[in-house]
Amino acid sequence: MVARLVHRYGTCDTGYPGARSATLDEVVPGCTVLFGQASSARAGELDGRTAAARALRDAAHLESPGEYVDFRRKQPPVRADLLDLGDLAPGPDRQALDAASREIVRRGGRPVLLGGAMDDALTCLDAALAAGQMAHPAPSASSAMRSVFISPGLDWAAQAVGLSGLGGGLALGTHDLVSLQALSRLQSAGWPLLSASACVQDNQPPLQTRLAAWLGTDGPVFVVLDMSCIDMGFAAGASGDNVGGLEPLEFLAVVEAVASRGRLGGAAIVNLLPERDPRGHSERLAAKALALLLGMRPHGVDH
Repeated sequence: MVARLVHRYGTCDTGYPGARSATLDEVVPGCTVLFGQASSARAGELDGRTAAARALRDAAHLESPGEYVDFRRKQPPVRADLLDLGDLAPGPDRQALDAASREIVRRGGRPVLLGGAMDDALTCLDAALAAGQMAHPAPSASSAMRSVFISPGLDWAAQAVGLSGLGGGLALGTHDLVSLQALSRLQSAGWPLLSASACVQDNQPPLQTRLAAWLGTDGPVFVVLDMSCIDMGFAAGASGDNVGGLEPLEFLAVVEAVASRGRLGGAAIVNLLPERDPRGHSERLAAKALALLLGMRPHGVDH
């Protein structure tokens, strides 16, 4: 019954590059599972409905790293550990999102949500935690799932503090957009708060070292990428008007540092509104970030 909640794409040509089109019944332990949320953050008449996930897939084809592209076939080879389930049925159906996320984790997969809003990311994270607790009732402190929120406003990260089974987390954002109540909650929970733009300054210790100290090295990490953290001058297709936000290279440097831990437990890329950005820069930046999380890097690049 749960498998019918997700619409599958008919061919890999319309899915994420390198991912096999599949259904929930085909999820096996150890695989990364992409699926789209058909409703996205709303901004007046422009609402990303059904558009964000498809735009991310299309942009990923344009940004496919060299090592995953077979130019003789013009198609990236399919990875056995990467599946694309397509999109949930149109409409803001939280029950469907919750059920699909839980089933992916129950089957041993890592859910990666394409599109949606921050509350969708929290729903996916909460479901992953609940399903993970059922599979492993008493995880150790070092193996419990942690989270990383990269967002301009960290009130949503503060809400995640109360999720059952979460072993802690890290909030990277623009601190002047954090309410005092959220700030107090994050600090009380021991979550490090970090200005994302400071992560790439030369006089700071390597971000990979700091992340290892804050997040540990054993447990999985659920990553929430809020595209509205990007300066609106670089990403017109992001929800909100974040003047003075991150520049693309700063954003990718932070994402790559998180990805370098190699313990992805799940992810969500949210607040992407392709209708606002006719040039497609926003979804291509999101696609680059997703490729880093999935371990896809081009040949000849020093990482």
